[in-house]
Amino acid sequence: MDGNYIINEDKEYIAGTYARFPVAFKEGKGCRLYDYDGKEYVDFGSGIAVDIFGINDEEWKSAVIEQLNKVQHTSNLFFTEPQARLAKLLCERTGASKGF
Repeated sequence: MDGNYIINEDKEYIAGTYARFPVAFKEGKGCRLYDYDGKEYVDFGSGIAVDIFGINDEEWKSAVIEQLNKVQHTSNLFFTEPQARLAKLLCERTGASKGF
C-alpha cells in the first residue's frame, strides 16, 4: 500500500467535505509525521476534535486504552465520569464557569 492508493481510496469512498493536501501519513511520533515515502513533516497544524499531545504519545494511548476497557462512548443524554472530570478541569484552568 502506498500514499497514492490511500488518497484514491479516500476520494472514491469519502465525501469531499473539504479540500485536502496531497499527502497521506503512514505513521508518526511526537510532533513528527511520516508519509509512505518516508518523508518527514513537523505537525504545526491543528484539527477538529483532536488531541493536542502529539502523535503516538504513550501516556495518551494508555489513558485511551484504559477508558476503552470501561465505556468507549455513550450519548450526552447520560453522565460519565471522564466527561465531568474534564469539564471541571477545563473550568478550573480557564476560569470559565461551564464547558461544552
